[in-house]
Formats: sequence, structure tokens, C-alpha cells
Amino acid sequence: MYINELLDLDDDKGGCLKIEFWNTVGIINSASVFGCFEGTELKKWEKCTIAGIAPEDATYVRIHLRMDCGGDIVWDDVTFTGATTKENYEVISAKRDNAAKQWEYSNKLLAEEQAKTAAIQLAPGAVNMIPNPGFEEAEASWNPFKGQWGPVISITDAEAHSGSYSAKILSTPATYNPWVSQTIRDNFDPNATYMLSAWVKAEHLEYGNAVFMKAELYSSGGVDNSAALEEEIESSNYKFNDAEWHRICMTFKIAPHITAFKFYLRTSTGNGVVYYDDVEFGVAGSSTVMQFYADATFNYTEVENIATTTTIDNFNHPIEAGSIVEYTIKDGDTVILQEAVPAAASIRWTFPTMTLAEHGKAYTISAAYKKADGTVITESEPRRIFRYNRPTMLDEQGRFIVDGKPLDPIMLYGAKSQHFADYAAAGITVIRIDDIRSDTVGNIDAFRKLMDEADKYGLKVLYQLYGNSAGHPFQIPTTKILVNAFKDHPALLAWMLCDEPSYQFLPGREAQTHKEIIEYVEDGYKVVRDIDPHHPTFVCEGTSGTPTAYEEGFRLADIVAIDPYPKANNETTWTYQITQRAMNALHTEKEVWNLGYAHDWYAPYFPTDDGLRMQNYMTIWAGADGYGYYTNDERTQAVIETLKKSHESGERAQMFDHFVRKNSPVFDEYMGNDFWHRSWVTKDGKMYLVVKEHANNGSNTEASFNLKSTNGLVEINGFTAKLVNGNTEQYVISDNSTFNLTLKPAQISMYQIYPNNAVDFSAVSLPIFNDLAGFEWAADAIENIAKNKIANSKGANIYAPGQNITRGDFAMYLIRSLGLTADAAEQFADVDPNAEYAKEVAIGKALGILKGTGGNVYNHEEPISRQDLMVICARGLRMVNKLYNADAAAILARFTDTGLIADYAFEDIGAMVSSKIVTGNPDMTINPLGNTTRAEAAVIMDRIIK
Repeated sequence: MYINELLDLDDDKGGCLKIEFWNTVGIINSASVFGCFEGTELKKWEKCTIAGIAPEDATYVRIHLRMDCGGDIVWDDVTFTGATTKENYEVISAKRDNAAKQWEYSNKLLAEEQAKTAAIQLAPGAVNMIPNPGFEEAEASWNPFKGQWGPVISITDAEAHSGSYSAKILSTPATYNPWVSQTIRDNFDPNATYMLSAWVKAEHLEYGNAVFMKAELYSSGGVDNSAALEEEIESSNYKFNDAEWHRICMTFKIAPHITAFKFYLRTSTGNGVVYYDDVEFGVAGSSTVMQFYADATFNYTEVENIATTTTIDNFNHPIEAGSIVEYTIKDGDTVILQEAVPAAASIRWTFPTMTLAEHGKAYTISAAYKKADGTVITESEPRRIFRYNRPTMLDEQGRFIVDGKPLDPIMLYGAKSQHFADYAAAGITVIRIDDIRSDTVGNIDAFRKLMDEADKYGLKVLYQLYGNSAGHPFQIPTTKILVNAFKDHPALLAWMLCDEPSYQFLPGREAQTHKEIIEYVEDGYKVVRDIDPHHPTFVCEGTSGTPTAYEEGFRLADIVAIDPYPKANNETTWTYQITQRAMNALHTEKEVWNLGYAHDWYAPYFPTDDGLRMQNYMTIWAGADGYGYYTNDERTQAVIETLKKSHESGERAQMFDHFVRKNSPVFDEYMGNDFWHRSWVTKDGKMYLVVKEHANNGSNTEASFNLKSTNGLVEINGFTAKLVNGNTEQYVISDNSTFNLTLKPAQISMYQIYPNNAVDFSAVSLPIFNDLAGFEWAADAIENIAKNKIANSKGANIYAPGQNITRGDFAMYLIRSLGLTADAAEQFADVDPNAEYAKEVAIGKALGILKGTGGNVYNHEEPISRQDLMVICARGLRMVNKLYNADAAAILARFTDTGLIADYAFEDIGAMVSSKIVTGNPDMTINPLGNTTRAEAAVIMDRIIK
């Protein structure tokens, strides 16, 4: 082999050759030959040679061309002599890693995982629900790989963790993820945490292969009906090969509707042997007493409060009377905020964002769960938390604003410059360019040309900064150079910091814990945002990420994505379920995108046109903001054609307008086991309908339903439905309200509905605001006061319910709600007479409802405290005879913080509570000194006008 150094290598790094001899069992380690050639010896093309003797039982040879980390190497002119035919050996491309260090840190991570899972056992008195858990009854109760016992899966007495037997999985390149499985049917306890564990021993596994467990949860219908699959969960990929027994474990909740649990003990494709023994499944004695995290690691300056979530496992660890959770924020070793609250199963604790006084500085936040006497039960590890300005490309809802309007994110990984024109024609808006690597300094000029070309077609680029993490110490110098080089490029959309942080590791570098990996991503964010205030950051989290993994990954960037690649015939359910899981893990205003499957990893499976579109629909039906695919050259054309039809037909525009932008109300919706449909009405009076097959049983499905609005006020009698996109009938015609259609498996189609007679859609509720997710408790009130021309907006269809209401807006809300008028001759000195609320502020002043803050100043742009709001409301309500005095002391006695109420406000707050216009908080506080959000103000005004 000839080898040449292109970049300076570290003195002790260089190229490596390895010859492995294999037989039918696996690698013959004693015969392997290994040779390294240090960088200092390679300043030009040089020939490097190693030699070895093949054992008699060797059936083939594998050759590795490798390098240690710290530079780039080119290989050429490889020769191998001694093999009789080409089929007897294979050449593996050069890998930029060091296998010895790979195993070194893998073993460290394994030790860390073992320490974490060792404490997770079955709860006291819990029953192991696995029949024949140790294979002592041979094959009883177990299902083998592809239904056959034999060379791939067998019961053996050669190895056992306990007893005499274990299950043996012999993996070869011809076997695809071999497994042994069981199915458990039970009435599962939704309040319990369940545990699945097994002991495993691996030998002769190839580099990169792994052992793991997989669980499938089924609803009624059982595992014989694939449509009943509700959720998949995978354990971590355990990469060990030391011929020692290790315990692997996973824990999870099981929802009430789940009736069957199927699990697999598996290994990945390749060569090697794995033994499984002593499997346990049942209610866990939870080792995790408390979980604590902040909603976001990087918090935007204009957001007033930072929210945190604490959960305590009250099922396995009952909360003691008087116990507390104490929160601490530190600047280095200095405590800058400490607050204790009563312990509860779930706690939402907030603190002012400006507590983090310095922009871009790392502070730490932690929580300690303590008994009443101060004894610490458990405490969280301190985690870093930052304050940054919002990237200027994002609006308050976390949406991209490009050329003054929101971007519809249609994304493509694997993009190649030869297809840029086709991408643009297909309506693709966001690409990750894969012509060449973008994370090296040597490619800057070449990559700039690709970015220039993308810009010609209006394509926006996700710039991949990472080798594996943009913030790894090894990568930070390069990250800084790249961000400075491209931060002003017009094609740049966002910086990709990391791919799948919950799974990430960096081969060939120092061993890393999970905490270190997260901190590397955090450091990458800081490097990027300190240089570029305009463009946001982006991460993509893995396919089977648990809800905890999503919650953690989503805290690390401004835009987040998931990649729940479905397998054959599972596009109808899997994408929707995992997207919902991701959306439920999101606690802040961020866009969530889904990266669909359009590759050849699951060969020979590749989605049909309907399968590709199904992934998109299921993404946005579940609530995400954008979709796309990861594809390769062989599949690119199919993706382009699918997206082009959706773009040119107008289907894509309607999907985003309704599902994402929420600019058109739902007319009717049905989500059954057989099919789903949804219809809506646009602002210009057009009606659209989407219908999808959901049975997923390989047969056609008959869809039949009436075109009648959910509220029952509008029904269409006689219509023609014209196909917008989909591969079925071009028209559906009816002389009544019934829509009938035969759906093929995995079919999804959009129709535009043309009623035979004019239809008045005004009774179908039109949403005024589209940013009320998370504020459902206030949504009706917000819509009601908006319809009554009381509320104002903060942009097109934007109410901003979480923002504090200003004194000016509150005055406008109150005066309009009470219907008050006056001859307002004098205005406060600081109120602009052209302001939206100027008229109402002047009326309030003239009537004596608004007193100002002294010196003829109203401070109209400042937030208003809750007690001041209630005092002013009380003045106005008494003026229209809608409020009367009450025994304030008796009424307010139930609240725990009445001592904070100012004397001037006490009677008015008592009257407001007595009238039930103000109800207080669930934690029995009235919070008089806190501010009032726009959502809370809307609820109060809604109660007033009713």
C-alpha cells in the first residue's frame, strides 16, 4: 500500500494497516496482524507493508486501511498477494478513526451505563413477567429469528450467566439484525415504571456492531394486527466485545390502552456471536427519584421568565410531608438566586431571565430534593444555562422569516449541486449539501462555490459544522473559521451543530460521557452565536429517541428536527407517533422539522409516492412545522417527482396554510382505525379535504362520511370533489352529503370540494390567532374578546399569549370591555396621542379609573402588577355597578401569600376574588406582585363581558 500525508499529522499519529483472518465463527484474533506508520515518517509517497500467516481454518481475509486521528491521509495502489480468488477477501475503505481508542472509550461509556443501570431492579414484591427467562426450559415461550431455530438462533449450554443455558445469536453479513423475542399480554399499570433487562455476552463482533433491546407496544388488536402498533422503544446500542457478561436495561411507562408488549433481544448485522440470559420484565423499583431540567439551555433575552420542570417519582418514592425542592443558580461558585418550593410530583418553577445578567455567559442551575429537616434526598447535577438574543432570522414564534415572510421548510439531506435546478422546481426550500465535506477548512473555497450556486436557485443551506460536534475542542478552531467565512452568505439558513446528540460519540478522541457530549453541543452553540447574531442553530435527534432524549436534544438549538424513518408499510402510523412524541417534549417556541426516509438503508424497501407523501402529511398532522427527506443519488429523482407534483398542484401550499400556519379552520375531522380525513375552509371560501388510508392491513379500505361541519351548523348537500393530488379517482360526485372513496393501502389524497349550491361557511369558526398552542385554557377567552374588538394582536394572526400585558394595552382592554366613554380632554404626558390605546387611556384618566404613576405619567409600555390590575378593574366595575365589597380577610384567608398584598389593594382584590373574576393559582397563591400575561388578561376581560 502507498500512503501520502496531505495535512500535518500529530507526531504520534499516522496510517495503520490491519489484516484480519476470519472463519465461520468470527474473527481469529490470535492471527491478526497490525502495523502503524507515524506521521513524522511520511512526508511523501511511501510504501508501507505488513505480512501475516493465515490459520488453516480461515475462510476469508479482511483488510483495513486506517488512520489515527489528527490529519488527512490518501491511500493508493493497494495490493494483496496470497489469495487465490478475489472473492476470498474484501477491502474496507479508509476509516478516520482509531479502533483501539474506539474500544477504550466505548468501554468507559459501558462502565458508566452499567453503573447507572445496576441500581434499576424489579420493585420489591414485583413479579418477573417473563416465562422461561433463563432459557432453562430450552426454547419454550421464545420466538426465534424469522421463526426458525438453527445456526442463527439457538439455545446453548456452552455459555450461561446463571443456570446451564443461554440464547446464542450468531450474526453474519447475511443475517439482518437477528433477534429472539417474546410477547407479554397484560393489564399494564399506567402509573408504574416498567423495566426490561437482560445479561449479555459478546464475542468476535466486528467494529461498529452492537447489541441492544427493542420494545413494541400494541393496543387492542394485538401483535397480529400491524395497525395496532402504537410505539417502538430501543435501548442504547451497547458496543462491547470483551467476552464478559454485562447487564443492559431500559425503563419506560406503558399507556392505559396498551394490551400487548413485544420485545426483542437483538444484535446488528455483521459477524460475531452474542449470548443472552436471565431476562427480566416487570414493575421497576425506580432509581430515578427526581428529574429536573430547564425548558431551554439557551434562553432569549426578550422572554421574561425561564421555566423549569421537576418531576418526583411519587409512585416508588412517596413524597414526605414538609419536603421541599430547593433551586440554586450560580455564577461560578457564587449563588445568585436560591428558592425553595413545596415538593410535588410535578413542579413548574420559573425565574426572571435577567437573573442571567451577562449575555452569553455560562451559569449553572440545579435542584435539590430535601426532607423537612433539610436532609438531602437527591439532587440534580448542575447544568449550564445561558442568555442570548434571539437570532434575528426568527420571529417570536421561532419561525424563519426570509424576505419578510415565513419560510415553508421543505428540506432535503443528501443534496447534490447537479440537481439544484430540479430542487427549486420541486418547491424544496432547504438543503444540506453533500457534494463535499463542509466541516473542514480546506474545502472553504469549493464549498463557497456550491453555496453561490444554491443561492442562484433560491435554496437555503443548512451548513454542517460538525465532524460529530461543532463544539468539541478538536473542532472549535475550525468552527470559528467556518462561521466567519460564511456568516454573511445569502444562501445560509442555519448552522448544524450536531447530529443525534443522544447517540453521539467521537471515535478516536478521548473518552466521553453523556454530559461531555451535551456540553460539546452547548459550546458549539456559544461559538456560533458569539460570532453570528443573525442565523440560528440546528440539531437533529435520532429515530427512536426517548421523550427524555428529545427534551434534552431540543434544549440545545434554536431549530430542531427528528428523523423517525419508517420501515415498509409503516408510514401511516410511525411518523405520526414519533412526531407527536417530539412535539410533547417541546416546551418553548421552536420550529420542529421531520426528516423522512427516502434512502436505501432498508433495501429492498423504498416508499412509494404515497408512502413519501404520507410521511409529510403525518409530520404536519402531528403538529410539526416542516418536513423533508434524507435521500441519495439513486432515490433523488423519485423524491423530486413526488415533491414537484405536490408543489405544482397546490397541495403543498394548502398543507402549510392549514396544518402549519393555521390560517383556515377545520370543517370536520375523523381519525379512526380504518381511515382518517380532515376538511377545512380557506379565508376566500374554498373547501379542501384530505383522506388517508389508516388500516394498514394490505387491503383496500372503504371510506364513507358526510360533509357536515363539526359544530353541526353547515352541511353540504350535493358536491363535486376534484382531485388536487393523489393516485385515485380524479372526481368524487355526490347528490347528497356523503363522500365515498375506495382507498388503496397507504393512499393519501387531497380534494377540493365544489358544492352544487352556494354554502354560507360563516358558521364555521375562523381562528383569529394561530399561536395559542399551550394556552388552550385561555384560547376561547382570547378568541372571544378579539371578536368583540377588545383585544389587539402582535402581528398577523399573532396574539403572544405568554407576553406580559402592558399598562397601555390593559387600559384599552378594560375600557373596551366595560363600554365606557367620556369627554377626555387631557392625556397623560408620556402617552402618544396616536397610540393604539391612547383613546382608552384618556377615558380611563378622565373617569378616575387610571391614576398613573405620578407626575402625570402613566408608564404605558411597562408591565402591570397583578394587584394593580385588580385595583383598576375594581374601580371600573364599581363604576358600572358590577362589583361589590366583600369580607376580604375571610375570602383571601385561603391564599398562602396574602401578606404580600399592599394595603391599598387588599379590599379590591377581595372583591375581585369574591366575584370570581379572579380565582388565584392552583398552588393557592394570589401572586399580587407578579405580572399579568396577555392570556391571563384575556380570561379576566372575558369574565367581565360575560
